[in-house]
Amino acid sequence: MMKRPQLLSPIITLSWANGIIVLLMALLGGRFFVEPSVIDVHGYIGNLFFVLVLVQAGLLVMAGISGWLGKLLMGLSIVSALLVVAQLGLGYSGRESATAMSFHIPNGVLIFGLSVAIISQLPHVRAAERAE
Repeated sequence: MMKRPQLLSPIITLSWANGIIVLLMALLGGRFFVEPSVIDVHGYIGNLFFVLVLVQAGLLVMAGISGWLGKLLMGLSIVSALLVVAQLGLGYSGRESATAMSFHIPNGVLIFGLSVAIISQLPHVRAAERAE
């Protein structure tokens, strides 16, 4: 099922961390409307999140999860990375464009949904590894 099963624990840890970071980003983004100075921290964490999403995708590639589950996780991971790239662009553009900001929020919700989808599939990978 996996070429490198030792990568499963780091993948799970990173996936959970990414999900928590997205929630933190939503909290900080919401605080912006009350306390505008928090937006700098929101941006710094967003840049870090981009790197972590790329690391997650790289670990999934290196783990070599086979079958439909591997394809699903890779697809979700790639779409997530692309949406995070768009999110960064929307975030920076949102400083001057209300339209960009209006897309930034639902895109963040979509990214959170993908994070949850990835997390929800990882127990199936672990179960398949134990079954082998």
